Amino acid sequence: MPRYVRPKALKEVPVEDLGGGLNQAVPPNSVPFRECLVAENIRVGEDGRTKEKRPGLTKLDSIYDFVSKKIYGAFGIEESDEVKIAAFLEDDIQLKSGNEWGSIFSPTKKINKSVSVVQDKGLVLVAGYEKLITIKDGQAHYSGIEAPESAPTVGTEGAGADKKIAEYPESNQDHCGELGQATAQTLLAQSFKPTVDCELSKITLKLKKVGTPTGNLWAEIHRTKSGTLGTKNDSPNIVGEGTGDLDVSTIIGSFAKVTDTSIAFVSATKKITDTNNGLAGFLTGDKIKVTGSAENDGVYTVATGGVAGEIVVSEDLVDEDAGDSITIETIYELTFSGTKPSLDKNETYYLVIYRSFDVSSSNYVEVGFDCSSPEYEEGKYFEISGALNWTYYEAVDLVFEIHGINKDEQTLSFGPPETENFDMLMFKYPTTMTRYLFAQSFKLSKDSDITKVSIPLRRCYYEMPGNLWVEIHSSQVGTSGTKEASTKIVGDASDDVAISEISGNFEWVEFTFSGEKPSLTFFETNVDQISSSNQKVLYVASTTNFVVGGVVVIGRGTEREEIKVIDTIQAGESLTMTENLTYISFKEC
Repeated sequence: MPRYVRPKALKEVPVEDLGGGLNQAVPPNSVPFRECLVAENIRVGEDGRTKEKRPGLTKLDSIYDFVSKKIYGAFGIEESDEVKIAAFLEDDIQLKSGNEWGSIFSPTKKINKSVSVVQDKGLVLVAGYEKLITIKDGQAHYSGIEAPESAPTVGTEGAGADKKIAEYPESNQDHCGELGQATAQTLLAQSFKPTVDCELSKITLKLKKVGTPTGNLWAEIHRTKSGTLGTKNDSPNIVGEGTGDLDVSTIIGSFAKVTDTSIAFVSATKKITDTNNGLAGFLTGDKIKVTGSAENDGVYTVATGGVAGEIVVSEDLVDEDAGDSITIETIYELTFSGTKPSLDKNETYYLVIYRSFDVSSSNYVEVGFDCSSPEYEEGKYFEISGALNWTYYEAVDLVFEIHGINKDEQTLSFGPPETENFDMLMFKYPTTMTRYLFAQSFKLSKDSDITKVSIPLRRCYYEMPGNLWVEIHSSQVGTSGTKEASTKIVGDASDDVAISEISGNFEWVEFTFSGEKPSLTFFETNVDQISSSNQKVLYVASTTNFVVGGVVVIGRGTEREEIKVIDTIQAGESLTMTENLTYISFKEC
């Protein structure tokens, strides 16, 4: 039978107290065993004592409603003690508030790489799009325009730049209006309503010819349907003058259009290539429109065409590999070269397409339109008979683009400041109480009336009395430290901004011109005899409007562009600069 074996006595093993917590108050080698140096997935309460489990992460794809677009970044944006999710798409920025997503910005260029985000006290800077983007209080905008330090180009936000004023895109086209096929289609028209005050520059249409029409085509803008006359610029209700003439014999016999993922762009040769060989329909001299590209959307002129695998354009391109679905199509631009139509926002106008070629059932021009549930709500299509009677078509809209300059209020934004130098200058001001005036030169590309200027500022001390204001000067000479006392001031100074109202963090501060607004005129002249380099005299055809101390740009847009300041003027003969010319300037032939 089994023998009973007495068990061994149990040995008592001491166990350390594991009830401790996070200890960051003593050196690591002195932390008791029951306490720890690092606590993961835990955050400390505001009282510094209580602790709570850190919430988990939410997969963005499961809550984001715009999965058809590529997402290149998602970040939590801190706003008013609330964190909102911002999603950065290829051509859009979406911000989620509560359970709703909403677009807060539409960049002008698509991207194909991740963005980076920096946040500081409610201000968010986003890099990765065409330009740096600032987000604050749920509002996003471009931060400014990078420019040469000595004379940055003036950038505009929503005004001053040539852009689309109204459109009904080419993607809607499914049929054509037959201009000049019969007397019922003597003229064609489309009503539209601009959303901004604007000055028109050009009109874009989809056109093709049938047969061999000879003559011209042009467009006019009319205020009303009444009083229409058949001759150019004679209608009593015309706005400005009509566009230049388009020779209809140069219009091709098809709506050339290609959409493919095989299209690429080469900057060095200015070539657009297609490995599927679909480009033969684009001919030398054609205007083409590119859409769907990450880097090269825009309008181009074909310098060499008629080749299936590639076309060469006159304008610059950005290197871009094939992959995206890109569309290239032929368009026709009608340019306002005379008195440009000046339109008021929210008013209805009529785009009237004229012709000088004979009415013929076999030789005419087709204009693209949409007749299958058109969606353009601000106007409709009309046909105008030989008797100049207008017939309205409810279910038709022309395919068109109207371009112009937004005449609404302008905000001028200069390139971002060099932060170190900026801080240093602002530090000296309250320390020495020495008066400082800061200035920045800029150059125009068109006539402008200035309404406000935005500058990034911060206040470095709590108690700073006094005001800041901005003035526009035409020259460096005659500057005074007293408001509106400078001899070369243009218009009135801006309204005052109290220094005490400026934040301690960098923010865009607006200086508004409520008095006489500075009216700036773009003017230029030609070099009329050889002006050698390494000397100061520039010989010009006219010295009118140039002033001593004024900044001039020589050879604008070329590799030999240089910026100089005028020292003296020899009326009707030459401008002498404060320093030598860098390049030799030749008389234009």
